[in-house]
Amino acid sequence: MSEDCRKLSSLNRERNILITTLGYTKDHLNTEYYCCNSNRDEVSFCTGISSSEAGAKYILSEHLIDEIVVLGPSEAAGLHNDADRYLGDFNLNTCTDIKDSTEYDFLCYRLSQYLNKLDIEANDIIFYASKEKREMLGNMMRRELMRGRDGFFYEASTNPIAYNKFKSVAAKLSDNREVRWLKHMMYMNMDSALKMRPLKGNSDVTIRFVSIEKDAKGYFAVDDMVNIVDSLTDNGKSEVNIHIDLRGMDKADSYMMWSMLSMVNSADVRFGIKTVIHTRTVEEGFLHSIDDEIRRYDVEILLAGMQAFVNYGKVEMLDEYCRSHDIKDKSVLNLLNAMKYVDTGVSLCNTNDLTYGIQALKRIFNNFDPMKLGDNDSALFVILKKGIQKDYGALLESENMSIPELIGWALRKHFYQQALTMIESLVPADMVSRGIYYYAKDKHDIDLALENWNINYWNEIPRCRYAFNDPDHYFIKSYGRNVINNRQSKENISRDFAKARVAQLHGEYSELCNAYSSIDDTDMLYEMFFAYYEIGNLRNIVSHALTSEHALNNQEEMQENNSFDQLENAIAKFLRIYRAGCAKAEAVKSHPMIITSTILSAYTFNHRLRPLNSTPDNFLLEDSYNCQYNGQDISISIRMLKPDDSID
Repeated sequence: MSEDCRKLSSLNRERNILITTLGYTKDHLNTEYYCCNSNRDEVSFCTGISSSEAGAKYILSEHLIDEIVVLGPSEAAGLHNDADRYLGDFNLNTCTDIKDSTEYDFLCYRLSQYLNKLDIEANDIIFYASKEKREMLGNMMRRELMRGRDGFFYEASTNPIAYNKFKSVAAKLSDNREVRWLKHMMYMNMDSALKMRPLKGNSDVTIRFVSIEKDAKGYFAVDDMVNIVDSLTDNGKSEVNIHIDLRGMDKADSYMMWSMLSMVNSADVRFGIKTVIHTRTVEEGFLHSIDDEIRRYDVEILLAGMQAFVNYGKVEMLDEYCRSHDIKDKSVLNLLNAMKYVDTGVSLCNTNDLTYGIQALKRIFNNFDPMKLGDNDSALFVILKKGIQKDYGALLESENMSIPELIGWALRKHFYQQALTMIESLVPADMVSRGIYYYAKDKHDIDLALENWNINYWNEIPRCRYAFNDPDHYFIKSYGRNVINNRQSKENISRDFAKARVAQLHGEYSELCNAYSSIDDTDMLYEMFFAYYEIGNLRNIVSHALTSEHALNNQEEMQENNSFDQLENAIAKFLRIYRAGCAKAEAVKSHPMIITSTILSAYTFNHRLRPLNSTPDNFLLEDSYNCQYNGQDISISIRMLKPDDSID
């Protein structure tokens, strides 16, 4: 290899690695024949004394490779197991006695021949016999075998009639060496375009041996697998493309290797599986096979990505799958984008993104037309669609987003932090809209609520006025806390506040606006409010991660962490009560009037008040405020306090 080529290779940010295993070769002189149907539906053939040799030849004929990594037991490599070799520079005289060479040396010897367009062992087959014997066998081949358009070998490998003729001719031969000669001459006479040839750029490929042992169950040892992954990452390249021959690997071994490679993916180095083949030996067969298994691997990766989204809301694997397969169909990409909203919603506890993503999924599924997709894209879409529909269930079936169903979905998937956020942020508006607990039946109630909340708004310190951005949330979570004693335990505060909300229904607090409920069971309403306020306390504890409670002690065993159990029990308790309340409210079907954030914001902007000491003596003339509700213009009468232009 030239020094310039080596420098150029070292500067390349991308590295292509072929991984294969070292098998046991029974006879270093016995040439076998292999066939592969490539992903371009083209048939190609090669010779090989070992299956690992044949698999490597196929990959070297299809892809540019920088390095071959050979896995095997340490005794199979002999003394040369710790050095990289340039196969193109390999000294063929190293294997002076190929019968006694190590398996690794022999593989290097055979692959070096391939790169130099040689096949010394095959030539030995041709010239074993006398000239007269060779002429006799050649005449028999031409006279009794079917040649076909592409030669005797191709015909016998693809046509059962031609193969049977070969077997009948072979049965007439008394010496097995004559059968080997006949078969190899058939191969030699085959169209050369059907034979594997190494790509020109692979003349500089290196080969390296990595020792790996198998455990008692026949699997690769985990420690050795870790060493393999470490060796693949230690090359300073940002992109590493893996081409792998599964021959000699258990399915679990290949999955473990890929899982480990996926785990070490980072911003500095990325791994990608580009080729997956399995070289198989067919006993007593005319040909052995090199099977392209990238499609099966792709399906398994697709299903793993689907599982990652269904179980954890993560979409990276599916996103990478679509990128690597250059999928550009609009329906599939829209589906992927909707899934990304779900991903960010779950990951960041962003309820807006989560609900938007789920609603987008529902709309995309409803508009799905399989006739507009290609076969592959349609199959991908259907796989994703069925998996998501099965998991999301009622969330994709109802016309409107069901908050109880959404919380139940998060709880079932153990998205505890997300479930807490949903309860805290989405339940208040849901309670009001369902009529479980609300503030207005008519225009008069709207007037009273706006007047009361306006006073509270201007008496609140400016940095805390964000609570009024969502009127329903403010009404359920915060409104009226001033009527209870807030200097007590959080649990007692929650209990007292829940009692106050029930008492507000009966007008016990004249300083508060009206309150209504379509639930006549006040005990249920109390339990619902208490569970809701306790969820808020629990969410604060989780969000602020009170690490002082988890100081490590000098103990032989770690104490069991039951935080998840506490979260699950608290969320499940609230959800059980809330679902029962929703059912009761649904039976009554109240029609609450709603104050939107726009109405409240405009009202507070146009009716500034002096903070504190706001007494009836400050009231001026009645004023009216025009707004829209449910598409209708309404006029709201308000008693205004004396404006203060100095207030910002």
